Amino acid sequence: MMANEKDSALRMLGLATRAGKTVTGAQGCGKAVVRGKARLVLIASDAAEDTSERMTRLCARENIPCRIAGNGDQLGQYTGKDCRMVVGIIDPVFADRIRDLLDKANDTKE
Repeated sequence: MMANEKDSALRMLGLATRAGKTVTGAQGCGKAVVRGKARLVLIASDAAEDTSERMTRLCARENIPCRIAGNGDQLGQYTGKDCRMVVGIIDPVFADRIRDLLDKANDTKE
């Protein structure tokens, strides 16, 4: 069950990207968060600790949800890019759906 929710979330990320509703990379996502455009930030499970902490802190300060989702290769694959450690979703509908799927995947894991 868990893998299905996570896979669905990553596929939804791919749809959001094709719709032009994502920002990739720590710098681009940071700007989107500060400008209030990001609705959800995804951090790769294998992101550097400082990258992960910086984005988590920034999201908390700006009251933007962030989640650990897949590894850098997976985030890159679903956004049509090379390895990506941080992806921001700027569309509220996509963001809510992806967040719900990831939360459900994490709930079933425990």
